[in-house]
Amino acid sequence: MTGRSLGDEPQEQVAAPMVSIVLTTYNRPAGLRTTIEDLLQQSYSDFELIICDNSSPDPETSAICRDAAARDSRVRCLRQPINIGQPANLNSGIRMSRGNYLAITHDADRYDPDLIQSWLEALLSCPGALFVFNQYGVLDELDRVTHIHKENLSSCNEGKSIIREFHRRWQFDSPVWGTVMAQRQALLEEGLFDIQYGFFADIDMWLRLAERGHVAYVPRPLIRLANSSKWPNKFTIRSSERRRIVRRIFFRSRVRVYRNRPLALASQLLRHIFFCLLSEIYVSLLAIRRWAHSQL
Repeated sequence: MTGRSLGDEPQEQVAAPMVSIVLTTYNRPAGLRTTIEDLLQQSYSDFELIICDNSSPDPETSAICRDAAARDSRVRCLRQPINIGQPANLNSGIRMSRGNYLAITHDADRYDPDLIQSWLEALLSCPGALFVFNQYGVLDELDRVTHIHKENLSSCNEGKSIIREFHRRWQFDSPVWGTVMAQRQALLEEGLFDIQYGFFADIDMWLRLAERGHVAYVPRPLIRLANSSKWPNKFTIRSSERRRIVRRIFFRSRVRVYRNRPLALASQLLRHIFFCLLSEIYVSLLAIRRWAHSQL
């Protein structure tokens, strides 16, 4: 279903920007306001900002979008008539975008003023790179950085090295979070984000793009991730459901990558089964530990 663009009256055709920033939001008006300010104050200015509201029940979200569009001609707002889920909301913004490069951002995260410039330089410096990501700072409830996620990667990496990094993780976590800049055409050629994976559709996309090209990396914490306590209720998901979805993504990735190498595929599938068992044991031990502490 396609959302309605707010305040998007007919106007003269203008040249497409180099970068399209798609900002997805749902029911976090305070976080949305600060994120918009971070993005509009970027050192690189040749961009459009498409704010995709996933039918937030709070009317303040729409008011913030309209105000941003009135203040800055680079801003366009799209409101979904019903909540269509994170990947479908993101896809709608990508379809509206016009830039050669697509920056994916989320409400309530905080962005360095050189984020877009750094991402763009990293992609241009890495021939064949289809997307770029970076180090991430993690915020606590008081918006203090408590941890920085770092990867041991070069500025320009073959896609297969990124895939190996994914496949070696026995807890099925992702080195890449949901905020990246990608070649817009590559996203379109992949058919955009697969809505069957819900909140974890980005993991599937990074794996698919890494199969096709290089991946750039910026070894600086350009993004500070919102604390999970600020996530809207719609973003919550049971741990068992999360494990099932992510394991399916990893399984299908292994099959695609090794389908023409039977022995390697067999080895990878055995590894996948072992990792599933290992992670289940780990989850069970954590549950036992929590129960034991509750009895004290």
